Amino acid sequence: KDGLLMTRLERPLAAHQWGRMDYDPDRRVLWHLGGNWQGIIGDIETYKKNGWELRQEGNPKIHHELTKKGPVLWQYSLKSNRWDQIYTEDTVRALKNADLIRYFPPLGRVIMTPSIVQPNGKREQFKTYDPDTNKWEPLDVVWEPMDEDVSPYWVYGYSPIVYDAKLRALVFILSNGGTWLLDPIAKTMRQVVSKDNSPPANLDGPVGSYVYDSASGTTLGIFADVLTYAAHEVLKKRGFPADRAFVLALDVDKNRWAIESPPANGVLPSVDASRMVHHYYDPMHNATLIYRGPYNSSATETWVYRHKSAEK
Repeated sequence: KDGLLMTRLERPLAAHQWGRMDYDPDRRVLWHLGGNWQGIIGDIETYKKNGWELRQEGNPKIHHELTKKGPVLWQYSLKSNRWDQIYTEDTVRALKNADLIRYFPPLGRVIMTPSIVQPNGKREQFKTYDPDTNKWEPLDVVWEPMDEDVSPYWVYGYSPIVYDAKLRALVFILSNGGTWLLDPIAKTMRQVVSKDNSPPANLDGPVGSYVYDSASGTTLGIFADVLTYAAHEVLKKRGFPADRAFVLALDVDKNRWAIESPPANGVLPSVDASRMVHHYYDPMHNATLIYRGPYNSSATETWVYRHKSAEK
């Protein structure tokens, strides 16, 4: 807004991919890898030409030296109400490129996926970060595919990742690569739904809102919009509704995403324009908060979806 390039300690910089942050309920902190935009729109020379001030806080030389040991994590604490930069240690060089992260409660660690950029990280090579020791370690997993043509690289794009407390596993929806369960303890990555029977997914839009519903103990795919990135064409091809909002529930035993019944009150978001959807599941109220709106538009909506009321 003011033309400043800032690296303030108050908050991390913007990230285009929403999978680079996750909440740690054990320590009541949010882990965040930061963003690759660095708050800049276009080339820095454009700012200079327009006479806008550029300011970078901190000591770039010290920062550069500290990052040689490992990647930087942003941490937001609910207790202190502030952001801090954590300079982590990667003594075994488990990391080549930082990518998506999710917190895994059974281990008390942050899990990082292989990189999808060049050079691609091999699909077996995950990583873990232990906040107690401040160190990264390699996590090599065994892949157990259903489909035969599974790529040897992590090339499926920015996939939604959901921690399923009932399954004690991370659910990966790889869009063009099917649905998988990562068990960091057993060190396995098991495909549970084939590519042709998995819904589309993309964190950039995003396409589909994927959450773990603690009231029903189920991972859900909530489609409050079916038009973003022409998702309706993929949905129709794979046998899912393509003309209305709907909800899917992951059924691991039957290797499928089951189409849930329409809501009891009959109320659904309309399908009238391509809208970017962002969401958050609130475990206190057993409901998913969904925000819809095209980029750079005032035509926004907020919806609440409750899959199942908690049993008393």
